[in-house]
Amino acid sequence: MRSDGLPVCSFALPMATISYMVLMSKHFAKQFVTAGGISAIKGCGTLVRSPTSRSKMELVHWESMSQKSSQYLQPTVPHTTAAGDEEEVEAGSSGVEHYLGDRERTFAATMLLRVTNGGQRKSESNERHNHNHIVHGTALTQMLSSVVTSLIVDSLNALSYLARLSASYYPRITKAKLEDELRCLCWDPEEIVRSKLCNFIGNLCKHSDQCYNMLVRALPPMAPDAEDNSQPENSDNRLPGASQVRGRTVIAHLVTRLRDDDPATRKFACFAVGNAAFHSEALYPELRGAIPALIDALCYDKMHKTRANAAGALGNLVRNSPMLCAALVKAGAHEALLRIAKSDIHAQPQRIALFSLGNLCVYTTCRDSLLYKMEDGGMLPLLEQMEAKTNDNTVVKYIQRIRSKLSQPVFSQRKKGRHTPSSKKSGAPRR
Repeated sequence: MRSDGLPVCSFALPMATISYMVLMSKHFAKQFVTAGGISAIKGCGTLVRSPTSRSKMELVHWESMSQKSSQYLQPTVPHTTAAGDEEEVEAGSSGVEHYLGDRERTFAATMLLRVTNGGQRKSESNERHNHNHIVHGTALTQMLSSVVTSLIVDSLNALSYLARLSASYYPRITKAKLEDELRCLCWDPEEIVRSKLCNFIGNLCKHSDQCYNMLVRALPPMAPDAEDNSQPENSDNRLPGASQVRGRTVIAHLVTRLRDDDPATRKFACFAVGNAAFHSEALYPELRGAIPALIDALCYDKMHKTRANAAGALGNLVRNSPMLCAALVKAGAHEALLRIAKSDIHAQPQRIALFSLGNLCVYTTCRDSLLYKMEDGGMLPLLEQMEAKTNDNTVVKYIQRIRSKLSQPVFSQRKKGRHTPSSKKSGAPRR
């Protein structure tokens, strides 16, 4: 049950139907937005799931730590987890009470008693009663959790499609003020929710920088539960380098997903960061701390699409200005891109790494590091070897693009206004 007394399932079927119709009909999508559908999603609370005690403490602790970070740190050791490992759940952290409010808890408790007591004889033992109580309670918990997850996913699918369809929907999305919900969804316990959330943010940045202000709008601190003042033990172990990002903003929380345990979430997080850097330099200060995680994704992620998205994101961090050139070189982004361009077994990461290297060659700091401060005589001999061995016409084209960039004057300082190194609008993969 929802806090307004209506059953959650009463919203599930309509939202699933609406999501399907939005995705299948552009005309319906337009009418849905015009009729205030985005505000309705916000108003019905279909993007809201009360966080569990553990996830909420993690969020509070991370925000507290991020506020104390005052400087850009070195890249961290790549974060790896054993295949199939799952986050250890704190004892008692799952149950109806952690995603239902006070009113729903009372109702759920009453229903649980009716389910477990109805039809039972008074002579049955307490042991049998307790067993049935646990079984039915678990079933109800799983059912409600599944319904809430489906609502969130359907809502994100509809919003993501609208954002991807046209920039004309951006004003309605920003007007709904979804930032606080998006921040919480970055820490949702369900992997599919986190991945859909990252995809949605990426689509918010697909067409223009109109939604950039929404992503950096300052949010109030996440208040801990009044009855639980304890801090989570090693709550940031899953997020090495999380404190490199400062501020309570959606983009700051998005960056933590670059090191998510879920491969799909990491892929879409790289996609979102790449698009957040594509149109202007407005988010560059917020994205500085993403560089180490992007390099780790580029070098170590098993999914070639994630490596490709990370390569595109690194190239987009210099697409509009040299603001982050020194940080990229210090972190070794140029070396990582060249290594992927030379040795990656998939064509997509290789191609995009070469394109991003072309973006880096526009600036003095990056160019000098690529040509004169690398082993094996710098970048040019490696490009010659690649060109001689490859049969990929796209790889050859991007190598020639790098040579063309090197033949042009470099930019040693920022230009006034929006600076675009290349007149060609290309960059991060936009799926």
